Amino acid sequence: RFETGVLQRHPVELDVGILLGGVSVRDALVWKPEQGSRFVVYRRGSQDPPFEVQTDARWMWHTVNAHQRGDELVLDVSGSMTAQYGDGRRADKAVEALQEFVSHRKGDAFGVTLFGTEVLHWVPLTKDLDALKHSAPFMKPEAMPPYMGGTRIGLALRSVHKILADRPKGDKMIVLISDGSSGDLRGQGDKISSDLNGDDIVLYYIHVANGQPQQEVYDIASRTGGEAFVAGDPAALQAVFEKIDAMQPAKFKPETPIPADNFRPFALAGLSMLALQLLTLFGIRFTPW
Repeated sequence: RFETGVLQRHPVELDVGILLGGVSVRDALVWKPEQGSRFVVYRRGSQDPPFEVQTDARWMWHTVNAHQRGDELVLDVSGSMTAQYGDGRRADKAVEALQEFVSHRKGDAFGVTLFGTEVLHWVPLTKDLDALKHSAPFMKPEAMPPYMGGTRIGLALRSVHKILADRPKGDKMIVLISDGSSGDLRGQGDKISSDLNGDDIVLYYIHVANGQPQQEVYDIASRTGGEAFVAGDPAALQAVFEKIDAMQPAKFKPETPIPADNFRPFALAGLSMLALQLLTLFGIRFTPW
């Protein structure tokens, strides 16, 4: 029995001209989605020629969870938020549920961060609910750069923590939505939960797929006073958001100074100086005759 190997061929090309301009190798990659993605499957130690499997264009930095199940080769790759989820896709239903959630949080400031292999702070912290509505069409996985195809939950949590840590004191909450596991969380759970606790940030994790998420997200959510949920369909996802909303009631606290005029001290000081000037006119004056 031969062991099976898999090589991935991305629909990207290295532009040497851009590379010579001083940018990184990653930034010099040119995305060619029309070529599609290819996986070359071969048998190690065998003289049999390899064969290729072609699929829609997608990007991933590395292959994850590739294994054999009997005679079947199973390969789990990034881009899974485009998977069917009820009558739509996971990414679309997540955005819809998020919009519904924030519509009930009058007075709260919110922001949206997209993550894959890298992090994009898509909507800055704001109380303008229209900001999420107008940005939603650009949050689709196919609109993201090719290097966003992975899953780095640890990087996303650390990045959002830096933003919330700079905010004034008050209720702070992260709602993390994902459908995969993250290698950069392994061995980092204690450190991340400690950092979030230090700034009173609560994590709620929603796993929009069947099966259980990795243990680290359960631990981080629990240690910060939050909870982890599994939402296998859109109805369950909506129910989770309703539960989180009930657990974290909205509170409005002014975070900007309220302008108020206080002229009294300055008026009294000015009147005192005028009175003093009048007194000096009677006792100290110069007459040339």
